[in-house]
Amino acid sequence: MDDFAKVLGTQIKIIRVKKGFTQQEVALRADLTPSYMSRIEKGSVSTSVEKLCRIAHAMECLPAELLPSIEFTIDN
Repeated sequence: MDDFAKVLGTQIKIIRVKKGFTQQEVALRADLTPSYMSRIEKGSVSTSVEKLCRIAHAMECLPAELLPSIEFTIDN
């Protein structure tokens, strides 16, 4: 899960920068503290689906755009 949080945070930061938003702007628009937004992008905290949706709305994108592409393997 820690790896996923880091990859998710990186993806959020990439989209945020591409769209020209600052962390402060996204945090304010998503009703999050700037420090929490920073921790999400660093991958040091896992976030809820509800907060992910608020971040997507704040960045004017779909929540799916913030999710990283990952491959799942099934161990038998």
